[in-house]
Amino acid sequence: MIVSAGSARQLWAVVAMVGMTVLVAGPVSAAPGMLDPTFGENGRVIVAPGTHAEGAAAGIQSDGGIVVAGRTTASRGAIARVTSAGVTDPAFGHSGDTGVPFQVSSLAILPDDRIVVAGPDFGFEKVNVALYSRDGRLDRTFGRDRRGRVTIRVGRKSGAGPAMAIDSLGRIVVAAGRGVRGTRYRNPRTEVVVLRLLADGTIDRSFGQRGRLTVRAMEVPTEVAVDASGRVVVLGVDRVGGVGLSRLTSKGRLDRSFGQGGYRRTPLVGGCSVGYGMAFDRNGRLVVTGEASASGQCGRTGFVARYTVRGSLDRRFGRNGVRLVSFPGGFSGRSIVVQGDRIVALGEIASAGLRPAFGIVGLTNVGTLDGLFGSGGRARTSFGQRSADSPAQLLADSSGRLIATGTAEMRFAVARYRGSSG
Repeated sequence: MIVSAGSARQLWAVVAMVGMTVLVAGPVSAAPGMLDPTFGENGRVIVAPGTHAEGAAAGIQSDGGIVVAGRTTASRGAIARVTSAGVTDPAFGHSGDTGVPFQVSSLAILPDDRIVVAGPDFGFEKVNVALYSRDGRLDRTFGRDRRGRVTIRVGRKSGAGPAMAIDSLGRIVVAAGRGVRGTRYRNPRTEVVVLRLLADGTIDRSFGQRGRLTVRAMEVPTEVAVDASGRVVVLGVDRVGGVGLSRLTSKGRLDRSFGQGGYRRTPLVGGCSVGYGMAFDRNGRLVVTGEASASGQCGRTGFVARYTVRGSLDRRFGRNGVRLVSFPGGFSGRSIVVQGDRIVALGEIASAGLRPAFGIVGLTNVGTLDGLFGSGGRARTSFGQRSADSPAQLLADSSGRLIATGTAEMRFAVARYRGSSG
């Protein structure tokens, strides 16, 4: 654990002003981890695509515009765009947002700024992937039937939305959970299927077995990424508990040089450790964040772990490859970025007497708190005194500024922070 609850209280002074990032020491004018006052309202903006929305995914376009997406009802979602100045873009979609005929769980931006979104169907037995123009119009060149959307059956109901990534050739990699045949009603169990689409939306049958591969040791995928060599890495929940990582070759086969036969299980602290976000550093190592347990309570302690290229915990980082992260009240890691020698994790924090808020943590390359980031390596951001904020994704723009997205006041929420160059 980075700091004890007692020492954390000494470092932090709770400030209940709307939208303030809580800092108590050091220069505040340009410190990385400070809200960027040139963005939105004091560094924050809330986007309202309908009466209720939950932000799940985001991406950054070449002009600095931020595209956010998520769900609006049990069966529908939305995409919205915020300009680099922090204003809802009225030229995007229909007055700033576009409805999507399924919940959006993942989003990616193509090199030409078009937007790819993925999500489950209402019954969680199929995966939907759709393509939109840079200004939020459905791109009907995508898919075999030219309707801008493809729907792929992955198997029995799993209850988990798909994760998605784009490789260097514009191919779309999707990882989704599916129910295992014969376990639907008694001892239900799920596994993960990974599939790849070509840029036009058709199944890439050169990947795996006719376009897909099953990872049976993993129950639920939480994120998927493609490394510089075109290998696919899937992060998720291991079948028997702990953090699961699987690496596939660019041809869709288990990479036997990673972990044990292409798979690595990491049982961290307690019985409910889950990895939610991952990123590659400049040496190709994997950095993962998520939640563990403290005193038998899940989600009270976050972690950042680093893995070697071959899938072993990097013992030069933190304690035997893992750094536990704590805020007063609890921390649950959700997303992570690497900026040179700095690692930044976004998570949900819940402080005593306050509603859940965004928390960001800066670590050095060896896993110690980065004293140049925020206040002693940490900062807290709230979107309002009555808002239960839930972070989802952390990004870095071309200027090094950090973009945190998620949900606040039952709307899409975006915050921008000064980063390594901002």
